[in-house]
Amino acid sequence: MRHAVLKTDCSAAYRRIKQLELELDNVKRKVEKYRKRYQRQRVGVSCKTGSETPRTKTRRLLANFHCHKKSVRKVLTFHYALVDGIRHRYQETTEERHKRVFTRLVSNQVIRRYKLATMTSEQFGRVCTGLCCVAQKE
Repeated sequence: MRHAVLKTDCSAAYRRIKQLELELDNVKRKVEKYRKRYQRQRVGVSCKTGSETPRTKTRRLLANFHCHKKSVRKVLTFHYALVDGIRHRYQETTEERHKRVFTRLVSNQVIRRYKLATMTSEQFGRVCTGLCCVAQKE
């Protein structure tokens, strides 16, 4: 009789241990899930406050177009002023060395990454004549 009671108590304890181990695994999984979620949110916040990509800046600017018409106007004015300034300086320059500097200035990795080589050639004219061909090769 004593042996039967001991055996049932022992098997009940094993069942309880098994149940508690399962609960512990579930809690550990949840802890890991929420830890990773918190970590991703922190990285996302620091990325937003840090440097944004040009595409992200454009999307953010256009998403709030009705609220921020002045800033959109200012960004576009800056763009056109910059393009006109570069084009005008390039046309004034007679030295080939300076023209190569202008070409390197407007044919960088960012322009290629966002597939803006054709637009750059259209905007600047002869400044980046070989830029489209270079962008297509890569």
